[in-house]
Amino acid sequence: MIDETTVALVADASRAHLFRVEIATGTWTPLETFDHPQGRMHDRDLWGAAPDPEKDPHGRHRVEADRFAKHVAGELAHRYDQRVFRRLIVVAPPEFMGMLRPELPTRVAESVIEERTQDLSNVRADELAARIPVPHR
Repeated sequence: MIDETTVALVADASRAHLFRVEIATGTWTPLETFDHPQGRMHDRDLWGAAPDPEKDPHGRHRVEADRFAKHVAGELAHRYDQRVFRRLIVVAPPEFMGMLRPELPTRVAESVIEERTQDLSNVRADELAARIPVPHR
């Protein structure tokens, strides 16, 4: 029998929460949190006292968000390979979702059963269950 364990990733550019989702009960149980404090810092703090716009015309926040997207994708790939899940729900703001999608290995991307482009990273687990219906496929 194939394990159809479902997990949900709820993320933004500075934190990502991973939940186990019980399809039968709709319960979301926190599994892990990945934190990236640089995603919450101001550009001037990231560059130091003398910001150099030539280093990155999009600002350091974009660089840090992209770095975090790569990290999160790697963590998801590791957990997929460890058979922690086989079905994945991804919830993230549009900009971060756009950074995360291309970083997901094919096997992980194919496990995605639901995507929501919303920032729900500060929402409690019990509220997430009510706001995001889980497909039963």
